[in-house]
Amino acid sequence: NVEYIAKKQINVLPRPGEKEKIGPINTTNNEIGWNVKHKPNEQLEKDEISNKPKVVPVISEEQFITKLNLISQEKRNADIFLEYFCGDINKPIVANGKNTSFLVFCEKIKGKKAKIKQVTIFREKGSNCIKTVSIKYRKNSLIIF
Repeated sequence: NVEYIAKKQINVLPRPGEKEKIGPINTTNNEIGWNVKHKPNEQLEKDEISNKPKVVPVISEEQFITKLNLISQEKRNADIFLEYFCGDINKPIVANGKNTSFLVFCEKIKGKKAKIKQVTIFREKGSNCIKTVSIKYRKNSLIIF
């Protein structure tokens, strides 16, 4: 359940009786097979060091409608919007005045001849990430929510 997601910090302590110091993780000899993001001496990108939000490219309403039409024609899937939503395409949207999520909307229009009339995009300041979208479409060509 996404309502109960939280971040936790876990401290790993040595076993009782051991006097070994806890050292850095050896990323070259990773027996477990975990995906380690950075090597110990690797320089981080400027965005990660300064904690500034990464600026994503801006998509216009016309381009957004064009990509939605590709989804409705089953030529593409919702992943083409990942960079505009900053990796989270399951954001809440308003479709013809009803609340839904973007992924559910994309699944509903897949294989239908969508007639998108108007799209209004709401973005985060500074990063241009899409927060939410309002979509007006023709009801007789789609499944009604």
